[in-house]
Amino acid sequence: MNRILSSLLLALTLTMVAATVEAQVQQITYSEPEREDGRRTNFEIIGKINGNFLVFKNNNSNSAISVYDNEMKLQQRVPLSFMPDKYINVDFVAYPDFCYIIYEYQKRSIVHCTAVKLDNQARKIGEPIELDTTQIGFASTNKIYTTVISEDKQKIIIFKINSKNPRNFLFTTFLYDAGLQLIDRHRIYIPMEERNELFTDFQVDNDGQLNIW
Repeated sequence: MNRILSSLLLALTLTMVAATVEAQVQQITYSEPEREDGRRTNFEIIGKINGNFLVFKNNNSNSAISVYDNEMKLQQRVPLSFMPDKYINVDFVAYPDFCYIIYEYQKRSIVHCTAVKLDNQARKIGEPIELDTTQIGFASTNKIYTTVISEDKQKIIIFKINSKNPRNFLFTTFLYDAGLQLIDRHRIYIPMEERNELFTDFQVDNDGQLNIW
């Protein structure tokens, strides 16, 4: 009787383990490459928005967003005609119903930081919003602006660092809510004890406070 009971318990345990393992197995679905995709294609996954997966792609001077369904089948490829041919940097902030694309580009001697709101079909909602500009007086491919997002995604900070004085860095920060309404703007001077000191991480908490390490 004990042997039969032990066998039943073992079978029950194995069944439960197998069911648990099966539940934990994830299905991997691959998307088909597009004709425009190549070795030099830069891409970034924006996220899942209202049931669609949005992927940003750039080939030389052509930027677009590929829209995939839940099975990673391509629905459409949307050219981003509002973006300049050459940009310095691009960031994304994704929400369940929309996303922001925040890009940086130079025109003459001015570097522009601009945001555009997109829906789940990568269609533009409203007009581009210029967040800030910086005059630099020379051509540059180095980004000036950094975007950080709070954990609850209700606070967005765009900031730039003026490091002309190696002993005293100037931070200019712009705090926005989830609707990209400006809440506050600050200029922060941070003394640097060593010439080669570097910042390793930036975070913004849910109260909108920028933390620097």
